[in-house]
Amino acid sequence: CVFWNFSWAMNNNQTIGGWSNEGIVQDKDLRFPVQCNTTHLTSFTVLVWTAETQGHKSASLSGLLYIGCYISIVCLLLTITAIILFRKTVFKEEHNLVHLNLSIALLLGLIVFVSGFEIAKENEGGCTFVATLLHYLFLAVFCWTLCEAIIIYMLLKAQVTKCNMYILLIVGWALPIPITAISVGLSHKSYGIYENGSRYVCWISDKDGAIWAFTAPIIAFILLNLCLISVSLIKLYKSKRQQSEMTVTQKSNCDIASNELLSILVLLPLLGGTWILGLLFLANSDSVALAWMFAILNILQGLLIFFFYVLRNDKVIKLLKHLGSNLKKDKAPVPTFAEVFSSNFTMNPLFLSTGVSSDKEMLVKEESVKNRMTSPKVSGDNADVTNDAMMY
Repeated sequence: CVFWNFSWAMNNNQTIGGWSNEGIVQDKDLRFPVQCNTTHLTSFTVLVWTAETQGHKSASLSGLLYIGCYISIVCLLLTITAIILFRKTVFKEEHNLVHLNLSIALLLGLIVFVSGFEIAKENEGGCTFVATLLHYLFLAVFCWTLCEAIIIYMLLKAQVTKCNMYILLIVGWALPIPITAISVGLSHKSYGIYENGSRYVCWISDKDGAIWAFTAPIIAFILLNLCLISVSLIKLYKSKRQQSEMTVTQKSNCDIASNELLSILVLLPLLGGTWILGLLFLANSDSVALAWMFAILNILQGLLIFFFYVLRNDKVIKLLKHLGSNLKKDKAPVPTFAEVFSSNFTMNPLFLSTGVSSDKEMLVKEESVKNRMTSPKVSGDNADVTNDAMMY
C-alpha cells in the first residue's frame, strides 16, 4: 500500500515525486481484496510485487539447464561403460585411455554441478567445497582436451608408449590441482555462495577477480590445443603425400590421427563454447536465450562424445553387427502349421510338385510306401526314400 508523494525531489532536484508508504499500513489479516489503512487523504494504490513470478522463471531456466546435463550424463555413462567393457578387444589402443579419462572428468563435473550447484548453498562450508570441486573438475576437462591434442601429435610421431601415457595421466589429473589450490589459498572468500541475479549458487565470485583463476587457464589450454592441432594437421598433410613410403604401422597411426583430429576439432569449440556461455549465463541469469543455448550445448557434449568415441569406431560397428547376427540365429522363427504342411508337401518326393494329387493317385502312392516299408533290407539310395516314406 503506497501513495504518490509529490514532495520527493528526484533527477537533479526536479520535483517529480515517487511512491511512498508513509502513513499507510496494509491490513495483514486480509489477502484479497487488499485493505489499506491510511492516516491522510491522497492518491494511493496497491503495487504488485513480481518476485514470485521471477522465481518461477528462474526455476524454469534451472530445469532447462538440468535436463541438458542429465542427457549428457547418460551419454557419458554409456561411453565410459563401453570403453571399460570392451577395453581388451575394441578399445585396446592407448589413445582410448585419454577418451576414458576425458569422459570421466566431464561426467564428475556435471554430477557435482547438478547435485551441488544450488543445493549446497544452505551450507556455507559445503558450498565452498562444491565451488572448489567444480573449479578443479572443469579445469581437468580442458586438461584432458589438451592431452587429446598431445596424443594426436604423438601418434603422428610414432611415440605412443605406456610411459608417455602415464605422463598424460599426471598432466590430466594433477595439473589442475596447484592452479585450484593457489586460487583457493589466495581468495578463499570468493569460493562459496554467489549471488546470481535472483538466485544463490555455489560458484566463484567475479567481484575480486578470482574468476580469472578459472577462465585464464581455460583460455591457455585452448590456445595450446590450437597450436598442437595446427602442427598435427601440417604433419598429417605431409604424411599423406608420402603415403607410398610409409610402413603399415605409420599408415594405421595416420588413420587414427585423422579420426582423432576430426573429433577434437568438433569437441574443443563445443566444450569451450559451453562454459563460456555458462559464465555469461551466470552474469545474466534471467536470459532465456543463454539458458537455451547452454542447455543445447550441454546435451551435444555428451551426445558427440558418445558418437565420436564409441559409435564412430569401426570395431564397435562390426561388434554390433556380429551381436545382431547371433541374436537372429538364436531367435529363429517358429514355423506355422501351414508352413510345415507346405514344406512337407514340396520336400516329400512321393508328392507331385504341381500340388495335390487325385484320390486314386494317393492310394497308389500309399501302397507303394507300404511295400517299401515292409521290404527286408534297405540300403544305399533307397534309405533316403524310406526315411521320406516313414515321414509321410
